[in-house]
Amino acid sequence: MGSSDGTDQLPAIEDSAHRRRAALTGVVALLAVFCFASTLGNDFCHDDVPIVEFNPQVVGPASWGAIWTTDYWGGAGTTWERRDLLYRPVAVTSYRIVQTLIPFAAGLQHCWNVVLHALVSMLVMRLAYRFTEDGPVAFVSGLLFAALPIHSEVVASVVGRADILAALGVVVAMLAHCQAMEAKDGRGRFFWSLGAAAAIFLAMGSKESGVVAAVCVVAADWFFHRRMRAERTSVRWLSAATLGRLWYVATPVVVYSVLRVNALDGFVVQSAPLTKTINVLSGAPIWQRLLGTIQLWGMYWVKTGWPQVLNIDYSINAVRLATGVLDLHVLAGIVVFFTLGVWGFRRFRAGDATVGFLFLLCVLCYLPTSNALVLLQAFFAERIWYLPSVWVVMLIAVAIGPFLRRVDVRVLLTIALAAMTGRCVVRNGDWKNNRTLSAAACRDHPNGAQALRLYGQALVGTGEVDRGISHLRRAIEIDLGYTDAYRDLGLAFLRAGRFGEALDVLQTAEMQVPGHGPTVAALGEARRAVIAGRGDAVVALRQRVAESPDDVAGQLLLVKMLRETADLSGAIAYLREHDSRFGRDARWAYEYAITLVMQNDLDGSILQYRRAVDLDSEHVGANVELAMLLLERDTGDDIAQAWDHVRRVERIAPDDVGVLVCRGELLAHDGKTIEAIEAYRRAVANEPDSSPRRNALVARLRTLGG
Repeated sequence: MGSSDGTDQLPAIEDSAHRRRAALTGVVALLAVFCFASTLGNDFCHDDVPIVEFNPQVVGPASWGAIWTTDYWGGAGTTWERRDLLYRPVAVTSYRIVQTLIPFAAGLQHCWNVVLHALVSMLVMRLAYRFTEDGPVAFVSGLLFAALPIHSEVVASVVGRADILAALGVVVAMLAHCQAMEAKDGRGRFFWSLGAAAAIFLAMGSKESGVVAAVCVVAADWFFHRRMRAERTSVRWLSAATLGRLWYVATPVVVYSVLRVNALDGFVVQSAPLTKTINVLSGAPIWQRLLGTIQLWGMYWVKTGWPQVLNIDYSINAVRLATGVLDLHVLAGIVVFFTLGVWGFRRFRAGDATVGFLFLLCVLCYLPTSNALVLLQAFFAERIWYLPSVWVVMLIAVAIGPFLRRVDVRVLLTIALAAMTGRCVVRNGDWKNNRTLSAAACRDHPNGAQALRLYGQALVGTGEVDRGISHLRRAIEIDLGYTDAYRDLGLAFLRAGRFGEALDVLQTAEMQVPGHGPTVAALGEARRAVIAGRGDAVVALRQRVAESPDDVAGQLLLVKMLRETADLSGAIAYLREHDSRFGRDARWAYEYAITLVMQNDLDGSILQYRRAVDLDSEHVGANVELAMLLLERDTGDDIAQAWDHVRRVERIAPDDVGVLVCRGELLAHDGKTIEAIEAYRRAVANEPDSSPRRNALVARLRTLGG
């Protein structure tokens, strides 16, 4: 006979609940697999190529230990000092483990991404149940996370595994810490804490955003202690007992930090200067950077609910930096932030901290990638939202939780999940190979500088060199400072046998970013080919200037030819040798300055431009170029001097495009955006429609908000 109070039925009820929850967890996993199974036939794409397919630490005979002593891009053979300084040894180790199983199998690498995404989806459901103690809400959280189309940019890319592993580490660390808090004895508490510490290291070692794992564990400790205190304890959270529970959190942080500093030769974060092509926030004033952070927050939320466009390109012309609070995505960001904040505060006042806690975790996980603290090598990238979306789906599920018993709500949710699944499958097709991926980028952002460059690069790689050159030219027209596009265009010209054009654009790439290995190698190849074809012309010109030693025009023609054949050291040596004879000629000083600019000697070129201006105060080009270099250096009274030079030539050539551009840049530097926009509008109006520079001016105007 059972007891009258029915307590003997509790184990059976609990067992049934566990089986039901396990079945629902399996449904979440199946949905995650179904959404991304179509990626298994895809090739390596985009960053997969250098980081996985051709990375010596993944496919070569390098020792496993080297992965832990080398930065992310350095392991891929990129030793250029201005590369993006990342340290992700856990992610690289995972690539190599899969490579060891079946060499060069893109399908197996993709398979592991799908499996890991399914695992994270299941754990998100489990963690949601921990936070909300509501089975339907937890189930919806897992389903939403499994099928969010924005996750395509992570799961469909092999290197997206870094984001998956980082999220896995954060979720496992929080679950393990919860188990440690509930452990009945010290032994169990110790081993669960050890597991949480390993998970924190997993998160940090997979991707930099995983640094929030330790903070999330501390936040979880507060949340669950608050719930436990309400039920069975009177001990305050901030106590010796808390420190006893969290003793281990600092250990993985310290270990990772030491390894990172060692691998990055003393650096902690990215220190290389960025261009607006890489991140449109580069060089933006403080107020616009703040707006940009809010704009990004809004963009991620909009993409979560309406992923009409999923893309690898958010460069110049693909996205515009906000210029005011009325910008659509800024408004969306503000509305979402304050709605969640007010909702969380009201629920907290009512005794439920769940919503506020989830909102806090979402903000914490977004902050490192928000560009608010450190500018990243991307302004916007859907993959960045993978970790914050762990909390986003829980917030959405909590919001609709009270309505889940309604049939119409369940039908709408089913339709939404079906639509999300379809969107994932469609986007997975774009990731089939580099050509399809870059073609999709161009389709969605036809004027995006990076999209054009990537598609041009893919076209050249598949033999359509002329079409590729056309796209690369357009990328440069949009952004005259796009070094990667210059380098890729130079390589395309080399492939087409157009060595003179290759030399010209490769020189520009080397001037913008000196010492980059692939650029230097390609430049050497182009120079050898050009010298082989123009050697006689150089000899003839040397003979001519020897016969007319006082002909400054001939001397400068030789300097220009030396520059054109990429013999910068020879040009500078010649300028120095004859400077005592021709140094009082403004033309000589001007060409001397240009040559030093090409060699990236900023201070030396400024001195020569000053000399040219002293010799010819009305030399428009010298004044404008000197002002731009002073703006670039920006030390001491450089800006004030730059303004003096601009005002001097404004009286001579007020409608000169170079003068207007320089004025616009100085106004933008001073935070006078409206006046800067007006200067650029005048410059665009004065530039012929057929001019390649006009597209660059239009792109900069759009960046400013015009």
